[in-house]
Amino acid sequence: MNPPLGIRILFVSLILFSSWAFVQGKTSRPNIVVILSDDVGWGDISANQPSNKFKTPAVDQLAKE
Repeated sequence: MNPPLGIRILFVSLILFSSWAFVQGKTSRPNIVVILSDDVGWGDISANQPSNKFKTPAVDQLAKE
């Protein structure tokens, strides 16, 4: 099932406007970091538990900032 023509036009317009604004330098990239991990507990990151045998300096820096 295809979306109505109005929805398609709106979607394409939003994409074109956002890309044009980015090219013009009027917007910057958002500061969003998504970290996906499996089976990580509270103490697995060395920022939360300094005595952890595995050191995670990059994640510790993110936690500090």
